[in-house]
Amino acid sequence: VEFCTFHDPDQEGIEIQVGSDENVIRNNLFRDSVTANASTYHVACDGDNCVIENNICNSNGTAAIATGGAATTENIVSRNTIWARGANTIGILARVAADTIATFDNMIMAAAAGNLIDFTTTSTSPSGDSGSMGNTTATNPLISALVTPTVGGV
Repeated sequence: VEFCTFHDPDQEGIEIQVGSDENVIRNNLFRDSVTANASTYHVACDGDNCVIENNICNSNGTAAIATGGAATTENIVSRNTIWARGANTIGILARVAADTIATFDNMIMAAAAGNLIDFTTTSTSPSGDSGSMGNTTATNPLISALVTPTVGGV
């Protein structure tokens, strides 16, 4: 899915289900402007070997990008620009212990440090982040720094 605009999706903007593997989601714009019906996820990927890159996400739902509603493997999330605007909105979320995800070169702004990149459990392995930058909106001044992924928001 490339070069699409998703404006105020009520649930997922794009949902990739289990068994739908090797998808590419790139160069899309996702926007939540109505808090009452914010999207759950802009991209929800339960497939394997998917690439989610170069998207712009302005989210106040659960998470802008989420992988692993089931045990997914080798998904890549790279070079996305994310503004996780809601108080509990997560930029990038690995949802289950068996999910493996590589994140790199993402730019994320969120309300709290635990909302930048979050792995649901410590068992999310082998997963990691390289070179993603982020900051929280409560920080003064807003100067981006390398993201340290959290586990369960901590």
